Amino acid sequence: MNLQPNHDHNQDQIIIKAAMKINTNALTFIAVGVMMEVLSSNAYGIRNTQAKDENNCTSMLDYVCSRWSTNDYSTLCGVLQENDLADAFTNGEWTLFAPNNEAFEGMPSSVTTDDLITILKFHVIEGETMMFDDLICTGTVETMNGQESRTKCAMKGAEKYQTGRGNIDLETMPKIVEADISVCNGVIHGMDHMLLPNLNMVVNNDGDDEVNNDGDDDECARGTNPEPELIDHKGNRLFRRKLIAREFLQDDDEGRIIKVTFKLCKDESELQLPDTGYGPSYIDVGVGDYFRLAPTREWWNYTGVPGGPRYSGFKGVEGTRAYSPVGPMQNNTVELMVKVTTSKYEYDKDGNPRTDCVAGESCQLGMSRLLYELPLGEDVLFTERPEQSLFVGEDCKVGYYANNINVKRGPEDGPYTINFIGQGIAPTEINIVALSELKSPRTEKVTILLADSYWSNVEWGWTKTPSNDLVRELFQQQGKYGAKMEFQYAISREDRPESTLGQGRIDIDTIKKAFNVTKKPTGTQDPNVKWLVVGNSGFKTTMYPMLLELGYDLQLAPDDGFGIYYDGPNSLYTKLLQDDDPYLREKSPLYNYYEELEELEE
Repeated sequence: MNLQPNHDHNQDQIIIKAAMKINTNALTFIAVGVMMEVLSSNAYGIRNTQAKDENNCTSMLDYVCSRWSTNDYSTLCGVLQENDLADAFTNGEWTLFAPNNEAFEGMPSSVTTDDLITILKFHVIEGETMMFDDLICTGTVETMNGQESRTKCAMKGAEKYQTGRGNIDLETMPKIVEADISVCNGVIHGMDHMLLPNLNMVVNNDGDDEVNNDGDDDECARGTNPEPELIDHKGNRLFRRKLIAREFLQDDDEGRIIKVTFKLCKDESELQLPDTGYGPSYIDVGVGDYFRLAPTREWWNYTGVPGGPRYSGFKGVEGTRAYSPVGPMQNNTVELMVKVTTSKYEYDKDGNPRTDCVAGESCQLGMSRLLYELPLGEDVLFTERPEQSLFVGEDCKVGYYANNINVKRGPEDGPYTINFIGQGIAPTEINIVALSELKSPRTEKVTILLADSYWSNVEWGWTKTPSNDLVRELFQQQGKYGAKMEFQYAISREDRPESTLGQGRIDIDTIKKAFNVTKKPTGTQDPNVKWLVVGNSGFKTTMYPMLLELGYDLQLAPDDGFGIYYDGPNSLYTKLLQDDDPYLREKSPLYNYYEELEELEE
């Protein structure tokens, strides 16, 4: 942090001189404490155990400065001492997130002295003592500068980070490194990075946020409204994005597959999405993240195009449909592939004529069909972060948790064999996760088995167009991986030379042949062989029991109320727990690739 142009003085002198310019009253929130008691020690060694003496309290200033010899808080001490604040804090109750010297060194160079006042106030909670266990994962606390700070958790809550809307870099996320320093009228938590508020936001006297937005958001369908246009039945928050392109990959009696492109707002990409109240976010397709979509209100009563299927309106307007993005992650757009059908408006899943609605009159359409018919330039509602139950209400805390990849990246780890089984439009997830893992030097072999009714359902993958995507990239460039990459196909309704497995559906013998595996006692299969099944619920509940029968160590994921998500040594995905924050997980090789590419393009 550079607060003075004179570089002939050391860092402490620079900070002290800057602090002398700050009004004393503005800093009275800092020196609030007295000598601490450290509560019980936890497994990670961040809590203290020294008891306080209520008859002989030492001020917070004296505590901070007693660490001068170790330089833990010497910069903060210098700011306080030069402003003669030793006797200023005898009343009230306080919580201080105390930045250590390392935190001050990491202060953004653009921070001014006025910014520093706002930032320091953001480190203090007035009128309340918040111990480590009182800081609730994803919960917020109001700070002295009027903005809210949010708690993020990792390691099942054993690690906690206290953040502001200015904390967008994972590498500098403020972590509590010394917790529960209890003092007579408050508590201190030592921080390794600065808590950064939104310096463009001013809280007015009514407590309402006013955002200073110098950018041009005219092209952004989302607008500047911080409130979601829809909260779906699972608690996801959705905002507008504009449909700008559509491409027909397959459009015949055997299937309809389209690719649709949406415009994001300024400076947005899947690598970085806005803070909508839960901190910054991103969508990492390399770990299977997806967007959920819903129609805007003006399309709820849509009844179809002339000459096409007729509907009575949109089905489940507060429901949402998940789609995996398939475009380059650094782009200012989102590309989605969608499988569309009209037969379900006339027949049920067993092929019988539907009796619950009349085709052409009262059958309702779904999100995929709407994307097929929606005019370009119209808006659709989007989620803006990975689906994770900790972001939703208490009534929604079941299933649908974000993923981690269950491999290690060290030089001695692996090598890994990664096997995928997919149905229908599954390549939109499978191919991209496979591309990501093929970028890892610890991956030895990737095999993908795809189940389709007709060869045309997958043949589009070799169609080259100017708008190529990551799904078709793997189909078309698989040769460059040699023996490391292999596709297998199970075609159920026609005999095709492309399939070496014969015509029919996938059974356990198909799996043995496609992946060259044999049955073994449970727990004896190689733990470096990882499996992922992608498809509808029925497909997953059919495929995973076959893998269990072959002896692979797979268990239903914790907290899963649907019976379709698996963890275990042989699972490629592991599910985050309810209170884990996806922003703190390890990024995929594909995310890292596009992040580096974005930096090169800037």
